[in-house]
Amino acid sequence: MDGDSGGIGQTLIMLGFWGGILFYPILQIIAITGSKGIIRVLALIPLAVMIIVFTVTIVGFAQESYLWPIFLIFISPVVLIYLFILVVIKQIQSVRNSE
Repeated sequence: MDGDSGGIGQTLIMLGFWGGILFYPILQIIAITGSKGIIRVLALIPLAVMIIVFTVTIVGFAQESYLWPIFLIFISPVVLIYLFILVVIKQIQSVRNSE
């Protein structure tokens, strides 16, 4: 313990925060565009969740709450993984349909 208090934890927090802000919109757009049927419905679920998360985050920030990014930090990595898996499934499905 060389004075590195929370190295991994701090890294995970930053990844959750910046991943939610930077990478989420890109993956969401990729997941929705060109999707049909159940894949499109499944791609829209995280959009509803993240609208709520971003709203709570902005309200918490405006109120100068100490824990304003907490939902963004915990929920955005789960949403990013979900969307990544969905995009992979979408690509596999499109490759199978083109054969």
